[in-house]
Amino acid sequence: MRLEINIRDDDKLVEIWLTNGEKDDEDLQRRLKPLYQTCQKRGYLAAVFQSGGEDLTALTGALLTSNRRRMAEQAARQDGQRPMELAR
Repeated sequence: MRLEINIRDDDKLVEIWLTNGEKDDEDLQRRLKPLYQTCQKRGYLAAVFQSGGEDLTALTGALLTSNRRRMAEQAARQDGQRPMELAR
């Protein structure tokens, strides 16, 4: 995958997706600055997404587990019950 730019006019948002190689490319960063300036002048938000170096599967699993735990605690509070301690 290479540099990807998505313009979402309805949301006034410009999404810029960078690969691991691109996020550290100083020349590319320099070339993107005029785009950021144009976005700002037109009232658009430039959102830059950079590839990470972590294990996506493991981190996604941890996030989902955390969200499920939070949802269970909130549901228990709404039911007037003491939140159950879930295994971590």
